[in-house]
Amino acid sequence: MRELIDEPKSFLNELGLEMSNRVRPVASRQALAMIACGLVILAFLHAQRNVAYLFVSVLTSGGLFASMRRVPLALSLTLGLVIGLALVSLS
Repeated sequence: MRELIDEPKSFLNELGLEMSNRVRPVASRQALAMIACGLVILAFLHAQRNVAYLFVSVLTSGGLFASMRRVPLALSLTLGLVIGLALVSLS
């Protein structure tokens, strides 16, 4: 029975898909920043400009408040929002 439990893990290691404990936090931070950036872009594509600015400002202030409280992924969220806002402003 123990072999059946260990088999999927070794299969993932052979494919190179197993993430180490050092890579997982970095990947989750980058994924959150990318999702936040995508949210900003989608907000500006599908909503009026004033509504999108309100949406982004509320999310950014929430991210800044969370970073003051030292929430682990708050700075990644805020950075993704700022990058998305810069992309939208420059386009």
